[in-house]
Amino acid sequence: MSTLILRPHDTLFLRDGRPFNQGDQEQAATSGIFPPYPPTVVGAMRAALARARGWTGGAWSAELKATLGDGVDWAAGDGALGPLRFVGPIIMKGAEPRFPVPLCLLVKRSGGEDARVTRLAPGEASDCDLGRVSLPQPVTAIEGAKAPEDDWIDADGLKAVLDGGAPAPASLVAQGELWQTEARVGIARDAATRTTGDDALYAAAHVRLKDGIAIAVSVDGADLAGLAGSMIPLGGEGRSVWIERCDAGLALPEPPALAAGDDGTLRYTIVLLSPAYFGDAEEGWPQPGGRICDGEGTPLPGRIVSGCVGKPVRIGGWDSVNRTPLPLRPLAPAGSVWFMAAAADDAGAVLERHGRGIGRSTAWGFGLALVGCW
Repeated sequence: MSTLILRPHDTLFLRDGRPFNQGDQEQAATSGIFPPYPPTVVGAMRAALARARGWTGGAWSAELKATLGDGVDWAAGDGALGPLRFVGPIIMKGAEPRFPVPLCLLVKRSGGEDARVTRLAPGEASDCDLGRVSLPQPVTAIEGAKAPEDDWIDADGLKAVLDGGAPAPASLVAQGELWQTEARVGIARDAATRTTGDDALYAAAHVRLKDGIAIAVSVDGADLAGLAGSMIPLGGEGRSVWIERCDAGLALPEPPALAAGDDGTLRYTIVLLSPAYFGDAEEGWPQPGGRICDGEGTPLPGRIVSGCVGKPVRIGGWDSVNRTPLPLRPLAPAGSVWFMAAAADDAGAVLERHGRGIGRSTAWGFGLALVGCW
């Protein structure tokens, strides 16, 4: 795979799935998001690759469809991308990545005291609305500790989590150190008459990245030589990013050495770095006692013991062929963690899943997951 760095030229307008129509009551509440969801980056990269091959707009030729795929709906699966495969986007601070904080961590910050961090692991089985399952419990009780909100974690901290421990508090990075949200107010006007009408005012939330912050994305299945040193649009309002080649590639933390416990059970974790699509809600998401499948539909070794899964994120998109929005679909958020139990001789098969995708549409960048232990 080849890795590219996308550096915004100015602010970016990357919104969530709420309506953004003039006069809509929800329009004023639209918020900016960062990093962009995978389809946003994939769409920008495919359009850039098409322009590099001579495309100037309109329908794609048969050649472009063969090399860049012919689909626009990410939920249609990996076949929509043809030979292309994407990993990311990943936030970069200089040459170092920043990852979503695993939801198995709890943090306490108070006054001038140093932050304290503990982690969760499956406790004793108890009865709940999921049946009799082992709910996550703190390994070390810290009164007042809670899940970190709007925090990110560096590679060393994530490695500590994968190794079964808790990261140093300094490994956690506040969102404000990476980017800030800027509220913008605009007015729509008719270019021909230079006038405005009713409901002409609109509000938009942009994100402004701090110095040295960029986006990394790895791409396989295409020649990217013509993209480095160019500028492409990303997100809304014609905002653009500068593309640089990253010869070092996208470095992910190494997995731990896995070994079975005294009872012969191999205990490992799946830590999610990008949202995972398991289908619509009625199809059923991974539950305790169930399995997790990779992008090809093959179950990972073992079964789910417990999990720390955040609120679903709803991701849609834009159908550029039919000029219509894509439906919003629920995905498991980045940072989600599943605790797994497998047979002792499954260690090799488990480690092969490190840095690969789980769920559906993994070629789009969804479901990027790392293997850890507990």
